[in-house]
Amino acid sequence: MAACLSVILGVRNILWPEKPPPDGATVRRRLFSFLSRKRREAPQRGRGAYLRRFVENAVAVTKRYASGLFHCYDDPRIPQTTNLIEGTNGDGKRNLRRCGARGSTANGPGTSCGRAYMMAVALNSCMSPAEIEVALASIPPAEYREARALLDEIRAPSRRRRSMLRDPERHLSGILDRWKGP
Repeated sequence: MAACLSVILGVRNILWPEKPPPDGATVRRRLFSFLSRKRREAPQRGRGAYLRRFVENAVAVTKRYASGLFHCYDDPRIPQTTNLIEGTNGDGKRNLRRCGARGSTANGPGTSCGRAYMMAVALNSCMSPAEIEVALASIPPAEYREARALLDEIRAPSRRRRSMLRDPERHLSGILDRWKGP
């Protein structure tokens, strides 16, 4: 376990160095060369084989997320991720699941308008209540009503599905009535 911790600390030192790196390509190169070296050094069999599996998993995960991992080093306006930023994302997804009475955000209301919702969550966490009030006051009531109608239209299929689950007898009797005809 100490060997795994040394890998994690090495990755941390590369991703959050004391001196800012020149660009994302440099950080990427440093990270992958570090992980490659750790993989070569790890034993293939025996007591230390768990370290090799750990490093191989770290390499696979890093490759999967590499396309979006290093932009923060190229553009100073993009912050490195923090627990606060990740917490904001988690809070937004948790609220989507809670409001939709779902166990997952996949294929639910978050799929149809989730990006806009998460943008609103991020803005809400970045803006003061006074700034939010000013921004909301600038929206004409007619536009607000149109947006609400569009959201209701988007949410209608999932609302019908939930009503079927809550009262299946009423839903089945309606199907039977339609099947029997007038």
